[in-house]
Amino acid sequence: MRWPLALSVFLMTLGAAPITSAVETAGDLTTPAGGPLPIDRTAVRWHAPATGGVMQPQFVSARMLAFLARLEALIGGTPSGAPAYDSKHVRLALQRHITEVILANLPVDPEPKPKEIADYAEEARHVIERQIAGKQTTDAKRRSEGKGTRNGRRLVAAAAVAEGIDAEDLDALLLRRARASWYLDKMVAPMLEPSTADLIAVQRSGQTPYTKVSFAKARSQLHDWFLATRLAIALDRYYRNVRSTVRVKLIMPSTR
Repeated sequence: MRWPLALSVFLMTLGAAPITSAVETAGDLTTPAGGPLPIDRTAVRWHAPATGGVMQPQFVSARMLAFLARLEALIGGTPSGAPAYDSKHVRLALQRHITEVILANLPVDPEPKPKEIADYAEEARHVIERQIAGKQTTDAKRRSEGKGTRNGRRLVAAAAVAEGIDAEDLDALLLRRARASWYLDKMVAPMLEPSTADLIAVQRSGQTPYTKVSFAKARSQLHDWFLATRLAIALDRYYRNVRSTVRVKLIMPSTR
């Protein structure tokens, strides 16, 4: 995939100037073998009033953007053996990243306690693993027994290795996601704990990977699926409200 083209499509949705000839000459986000770039670099620079405006630009590395796109692809059901991601996944990854950074930087009073953020971060990790497991583990029995979750953890680890993401990078991602979800939960749209009736209705809707699994065995997975869906909707709504204030610039690789 020519990653600059994928990003230029997203940039145009933000109102930025489209990238044309520069896109055609830029390199891929990953090496031809699908491994990480030998040296990381900045892929995107952006700013928004909520993050300090033009005087405090934010940066997204090529390595992190590729990893986030891989996660979006896995969560979306792209087979783990297929090409890692496409332009849609890059767009979704960048949009979510920007939204989470904005939310994570918004002032709150009182500030969340460290234990609260740690709990939200751990929940974020479980949700990512179970979302991926739900799409990548085809056997319903393995999903219900928790073996699918281990598969999700394995695939997250493999994606991290492929893009050179280390434990510190993962911790930063989870803490940012925790802070963003905490803000949404407390300040914007509370993600209320689903009731048993909510989870039964979700399972019967046929929209989850756990339709053919007994409710008792799939309850925890349905819980995570329910919260992840609510969070994704809340993030998307928030982004739509602020995207006119966001300015994004693609950082082209040096040709020297």
